[in-house]
Amino acid sequence: MTIFFTFVSLHLTVAAIFTARTAIYIPVWHCISMHQYKLSIMQPKEKIALMDKILRELNDVVNSQESVLKKIAQVEADNINLNDNELSGVLPDIHEHVDAALVATTGLKEKFQVVHDEFAAANPISEE
Repeated sequence: MTIFFTFVSLHLTVAAIFTARTAIYIPVWHCISMHQYKLSIMQPKEKIALMDKILRELNDVVNSQESVLKKIAQVEADNINLNDNELSGVLPDIHEHVDAALVATTGLKEKFQVVHDEFAAANPISEE
C-alpha cells in the first residue's frame, strides 16, 4: 500500500511517499503558497457566491453605521435640553467620524458592486 501526501511551507512542498518499508521525501519548490493557489483556482460560481456574501456583509455594515448615526443624532437632540458641555464638545466629532466611515463604506460597496457585476457578466453561470 502506498500513501502519498504533501507538507506545505511558504515556498517548499515536501512530497512524501510511504510504502510498506521505505519513505521517500521529495522537495518540490514553488513560488506561491497553497492558499494563494486555492484562491486562484476558485470556480466562477464559487467566486460569485463569495462576492455576493461580501456585498451582503457590506450592506449590513452600511445599515449598522446608519443606525449608529441616527442614535448619535438622537443623543445630540436630547442634549439640547440637557445642555451637557462634555456631550456638546464630543458628540459632533463622533458624528463626523461615523459619517465619514459611512461615506467610505458606501463608496467601497458601490465599487465592489461594479467589480461583482463585471465579473458576473464575464463569467455567466447556468443554473444546474
